[in-house]
Amino acid sequence: MCYHFQDHDTEDYIEWFVKKHNIKAYKWRGGKYYVNGYDHGKNNVITQEVPYEIQQYEWGLIAPWVKDTEEAKIRRKQTLNAKSETIFELASFRGSIKTKKCLVFAKGFFEWRHINTKQKIPYVIGVRKQENPKEFRPFTFGGIYNIWTDKAGGEVHETFSIITVPANEMMSIIHNSKQRMPLIIPEEQQWEWLTTTGEKRIKELMLPYPSEKMLAHPVSKLVSQQKIMKDCPEITEPAEYEEVVFNEFL
Repeated sequence: MCYHFQDHDTEDYIEWFVKKHNIKAYKWRGGKYYVNGYDHGKNNVITQEVPYEIQQYEWGLIAPWVKDTEEAKIRRKQTLNAKSETIFELASFRGSIKTKKCLVFAKGFFEWRHINTKQKIPYVIGVRKQENPKEFRPFTFGGIYNIWTDKAGGEVHETFSIITVPANEMMSIIHNSKQRMPLIIPEEQQWEWLTTTGEKRIKELMLPYPSEKMLAHPVSKLVSQQKIMKDCPEITEPAEYEEVVFNEFL
């Protein structure tokens, strides 16, 4: 699943997106090397209802029918991701998938490859640059969103969830415990993702991103450590391990 990602160095990409799609307004939140979903922080998104404005939504979807703050705290921990296979069925997500889809701007994401029951290796994973296939370039996750208002205090929470799909060949090697990966929307399908409302076409767009267009390498176990400041360049630097790791996609 996708609970940790990075969005540093996305400002130029967002500016390109703004010009390409004639975005009228946007507020860019400074990029981070490490974003933890369980912090429920705000991230750069563009929504289906307001497709000409880039906004900041909280990670962890809260459906409008959630009763109170305590239930909201529980629900949002369970809705960082939404599985493509059940998104049209589950109550938390089915109200969003047709008319409340979004794009989430990112530079990469983190997953762990399990070596045995006690040992796992962290990786940073992303999309290759066409002009330099050994470098990462920014991209967009496919997501859904909703808005929840706390009836007690009146506070409004604009929230989102990142969709996950079955792993491609590369991700099945890295994320070998769950065999999942986040939905990455190709640039040529970004606007269609925001505007399509038909169930059949939405399902056709929820596919694993091709392995050959992706890049990955092991990183320091700093990303796995608790109570350590991880929002630093070191978290994305390549690391070496004694265990055999694959080379096909490096």
